[in-house]
Amino acid sequence: HIAHGAKIGKHNTLANGCIIEGSCEVGDYNTFGAGVIVQTKVKIGSHCIFGSGAVVTKDVEDNSVMVGNPARLLRKNG
Repeated sequence: HIAHGAKIGKHNTLANGCIIEGSCEVGDYNTFGAGVIVQTKVKIGSHCIFGSGAVVTKDVEDNSVMVGNPARLLRKNG
């Protein structure tokens, strides 16, 4: 589900059950596992990976690997 006002960049991969709430901004080349939720007005950089079931409550920098509920930084890629 991609809600109103969301801006999604190019080459993103979203697995089943993902929810991108209203007014979010998503960069390019991100991968979202099954059931990821990105809450309202969150900004996501590029080249990020989100583990299944992650609930993203805060902005995410480029090259981040995020897991958990609420989502936390597991590591930086690159």
